Amino acid sequence: MLKLGLIGCGRIMENGHVPALKKLGKNYQVVAVSDPSEERTKAIGDALGIDAGHRYSGYQEMLDKESLDIVDIATPHFLHKDPAVAAAGAKAHVITEKPVARNLAEADEMLAACSENGVRLAVLHNYRYQPLMRKLFELVQSGAVGEPFMSRLEGMGGGYYKGTDQYDPTWRADARGGGGCLIDNGYHFVYIFREVMGSAMTSVYARTGTYALPIEVEDLAAVLYGYENGGMFSLQTGWCVKGGGQRVMEVYGTEGVISFSRFEQSPALYQNSTGEWTFPEVPEARQSGFEGIFADIADAFERDRELTVDGLEARRNLEAIETAYNSGRTGQAIKVNISPPGHNRH
Repeated sequence: MLKLGLIGCGRIMENGHVPALKKLGKNYQVVAVSDPSEERTKAIGDALGIDAGHRYSGYQEMLDKESLDIVDIATPHFLHKDPAVAAAGAKAHVITEKPVARNLAEADEMLAACSENGVRLAVLHNYRYQPLMRKLFELVQSGAVGEPFMSRLEGMGGGYYKGTDQYDPTWRADARGGGGCLIDNGYHFVYIFREVMGSAMTSVYARTGTYALPIEVEDLAAVLYGYENGGMFSLQTGWCVKGGGQRVMEVYGTEGVISFSRFEQSPALYQNSTGEWTFPEVPEARQSGFEGIFADIADAFERDRELTVDGLEARRNLEAIETAYNSGRTGQAIKVNISPPGHNRH
């Protein structure tokens, strides 16, 4: 069982991590929590049965006083690097929320610290463990639609996810987060469709802008990713549409189509061979994926195998995001060479 310390006790910890960790009590023993807000350490500490002597206002004190196998970092993007480096220095493995960091330079510092101290870095790409996404991967990998040549995702909303009132709830609205809707919401679908397309990413062209919200970062991003096999992925994500968009998620392949919509919690599958639409069932479709990824991380430690989403894989995804920002600034397509998840890890 892994002795776990929590760094950051905000809303994502409360709503996402804690329920998963409670279900995985045979894998993780949460022994300490830390957050600048006493109210938040009380809320999370009470939820997990952590007594007052193991609730800390600062993560460094927790690292100094506790014997930890691993830490779970759920802080704002700009507060991932320092606690990760400190945890590595304390010889604790690291789990962190996505993105791994705000930029590649910070990610490289984290990777170097973990490597130098012989600890692992895992990043919570939880969407790939959602039942809907697992079904998507299953259909693509089974050849249900042949070879994917285009995918698209439209995810429009009317605002950003606010943090708890006890700590800077609007940090996503300014540049400290490394960007806006693209690095926050769009990030998930970049790793999902890197996996769906199954080919190295070779080009990135993006437009970003701020249209509706009084914020420092973009509230709209449109990105076209190109792949070595000639395929493409079109991503539109935004915080600027209060009524929301269609929430289109589709994969077009040589033998059919997979389509999700805003109003359906199961995929629609069209196969050229039958000329018909079918609707595969997806039990518990609304699951967040946190239980799945925490279970997978525990299994990797137990069986001493590679992490499915390690720091290097998360860095690749961040490179696809950072390159999109660079393209948006320059107005030019940029060539890259980013392998799909699970390929050429080293």
